[in-house]
Formats: sequence, C-alpha cells, structure tokens
Amino acid sequence: MKQKRQRPRLILDEETKNKLEKIASSRKESHSAVKRAKILLAYAEGKQIAQIARDFKTTRPLVQRRIDKALSYGVMKSLKDLPRSGRKTTITDDAKAWVLNLACTPPKDFGYAAETWTYSMLVKHIIQNAESFGHPCLMRMSKGGLTNILNKSNIKPHKITYYLEKRDPDFETKMANALCVYKQVDIINNSPDAERKTTTVSYDEKPGIQAIKNIGAQLSPVPGIYPTIGR
Repeated sequence: MKQKRQRPRLILDEETKNKLEKIASSRKESHSAVKRAKILLAYAEGKQIAQIARDFKTTRPLVQRRIDKALSYGVMKSLKDLPRSGRKTTITDDAKAWVLNLACTPPKDFGYAAETWTYSMLVKHIIQNAESFGHPCLMRMSKGGLTNILNKSNIKPHKITYYLEKRDPDFETKMANALCVYKQVDIINNSPDAERKTTTVSYDEKPGIQAIKNIGAQLSPVPGIYPTIGR
C-alpha cells in the first residue's frame, strides 16, 4: 500500500521553477543552495522524502526541514539560512560606558608611550583590566565587539582632526604683512631688469625646524559630540 503523503505538495509556478532549475545547474551558486534547489525540485515532481534522501546521500530530517521551510516561508527564501535569534547581549551598559571612557582617555594616562589608541592596544587593555574594574563580561572582548560599541557612540579614538584657534587679535594685520613680503620678494626675483644684491631665505615649514610646543590643547573625543581627537 502506498504511503499517504503527510505534507502538502509543493506547487511551483513556471517562474519559480525556472529559477530553481537555473540555481540547480549553476556553478557560481554555493553548494548548499544548489543542493537545496535540487531537493525542492525533486519534491515538487512528486518524489518521496526517503527517495530524495537516498538520491542526494543525505538524511530524511534534513530533507524534511528544507521542505517545511519552503512551505512556510517561500521557495526562494528557503534556499538561504534563516536568521537566528542569537544569544542575548551580555555586555552591560556600565561596561560599555567604561569602554567609552577608556577610548576617550589618552593612552599616556595609563602609562603607554603611544599618543592615540589602536584597536588592538585598546582591546588588550580592556581584557587585562576588565575584571579588576568589575566588568567580567568584557574578558572576551574582540575587535569586532569594540568596534560595535564605539560606532554606536560615534567614537573613533585612532583618528585625529585638526582645529584652528585664533588667539592673536592682530592676526589679520600680521598675515597681510607676511603675504606682502612674499609678494615683494616674488616681484624682485622675477624682475628682468633688477640686479640681484640680496638673497632671501624662507624658513617657514623648513625641515628640521620644529615648533617648541602646541599652543592649543589636545581635545579628547566626547561621545555623541566629537568623534575624534582634536589638535
């Protein structure tokens, strides 16, 4: 006696059938997608699940799951893995706030020689100090996890943005005088009739001449306001 089919038939319209046949014969699609397409085509043709499992050298439960997904979610969606719920986030809000505070604090404040954090350095520092600061959930911190925390607050501790702060009230006058000198020298040097009696030396940005110190303070990132270090 022929076994009664417990599952409904998988009825394919012409467009869906053509898509499945194209995937089943493709060399560019993933192996899993090709195999799933062949399973659905075989079931739509009326083959029994046990026979399909034998033909494709797989198990009945796997074939059943693929057919059930096609019946429940649609044929094309069943070719891909459905999104999983995944584990709930175990990193607490306090731990995230601690990470953001670290990222917004210069590494030199913790005894490092570097002026800015790298993601590797910050991850290593977090893992080494998380438990002592009461955040054991960060003991397995990865670069990806750190990136997610920083991106949500728009913090980029490894990047520097330069800002200009005018402190000299006579800056405009001094700038005009400096530009005037440059222009005068240019006219003298390019004049065909002028007899050169002087040599002009400019030491503006000359290699080897460094500023003694920054006159503007270095600004740390601020979550939600300033994403980078300001200099």
